[in-house]
Amino acid sequence: MDLDTHLETIKNMGLTSLPSSESNRKKKILVVDDEEAIVELLRYNLRQKNYDITTAFDGKQALDTARFEMPDLIILDFMLPILNGPEVAEILKSIPVTADIPIIFLTARNDQDSVAAGFRTGASDYVTKPFNIGELLARVETQLKLKEVIDQLKKTENDLREANSIKDKLFAVFIHDIRSPFHALGGYISILHHRYEQLGISRQKKIIGTIQKGSVQIQELLENLLQWSRMESNLFEFRPRKFNLLNVITRILNLYSAQLKTKGVVPIIEIDHSVNIHADEVMTESIVRNLLLNAIKFTPDNGTIKIQSRSLGDFEEVSISDSGVGISEENQKMIFNKEHRFTKLGLNGETGAGLGLILCKEFIQINGGEISVNSIEGKGSNFRFTLPRSGYFKTATSIKKGE
Repeated sequence: MDLDTHLETIKNMGLTSLPSSESNRKKKILVVDDEEAIVELLRYNLRQKNYDITTAFDGKQALDTARFEMPDLIILDFMLPILNGPEVAEILKSIPVTADIPIIFLTARNDQDSVAAGFRTGASDYVTKPFNIGELLARVETQLKLKEVIDQLKKTENDLREANSIKDKLFAVFIHDIRSPFHALGGYISILHHRYEQLGISRQKKIIGTIQKGSVQIQELLENLLQWSRMESNLFEFRPRKFNLLNVITRILNLYSAQLKTKGVVPIIEIDHSVNIHADEVMTESIVRNLLLNAIKFTPDNGTIKIQSRSLGDFEEVSISDSGVGISEENQKMIFNKEHRFTKLGLNGETGAGLGLILCKEFIQINGGEISVNSIEGKGSNFRFTLPRSGYFKTATSIKKGE
């Protein structure tokens, strides 16, 4: 594949630029030739192009230097003492850490057999002596650009492979977790269908209540999966605007009023009615919904759930704390990590696929905020997150991956 084709592929994938740390790094070139005059000529001209130059004068020294220095490109003489150029190239290409270093052969031999022998070792280019220094510099620049493109493509491939692996794991866990409430619903519906008349009103109401709770669990699982999949597919529209924080909190509390009443939990709200947030309201609702649902799931009957906020200058910090079972220090390190998904049954057997807290973190970061947790096993958890009070504070927050 030629350079233009690689660049077009990169462009189509939205990867038209390399990370600044990589693109600004001074490129290192290893010059290998047994003629000192040629080495000095190349060293001088390559340094004029702001390359970092290291040298070697025989095949063994070239191997040692390449493995120690890890250059971005090697200009390699064909005829060398101890080991010749093709032998050096063949060894370097057989070693994983040096296999991708482009090699330009520089030699007075221009017969077809020699050229073919050079390319068979995996060399990238072939320049004959006497050479035009301008042409050689152009070939060096081309090979370095091509290597950057190939390295970025490989990184992208690895990132995609890792992302797909994480998705596969999460979907597998989701399927596993959703089976339980579905099976329970099926069982209770079957009892109602076949034994409705014999159950009595109190038993009927209890089963219907259980079915209602199960349907809420399934709805939460599906909602989180839908939001996460839309996030991963870049289909979630980011629309920051000004809205009242207390109004959002109140709407979510009303949504879970039945669960709160069943547990005998009366939330304590300490949020001033004048507090306004400038963020995506739908994402904020999802954040509050997931954190509040977790607090309900892990708080025992007649426990405490407190929702507070305080100003931190340009940001508002929201705190949702509970008197629940708490989270171990080890698990606190995993709860926001997609690779080490953490999930735990609620006190009443409520399930979850571990997507809720992952969504919270991603949504908060998109809006320019941060999230943290402080928890003690047996005493409860306190989740804190920040959102901007006014304006839009962008960090690495674009909803479109790669921007």
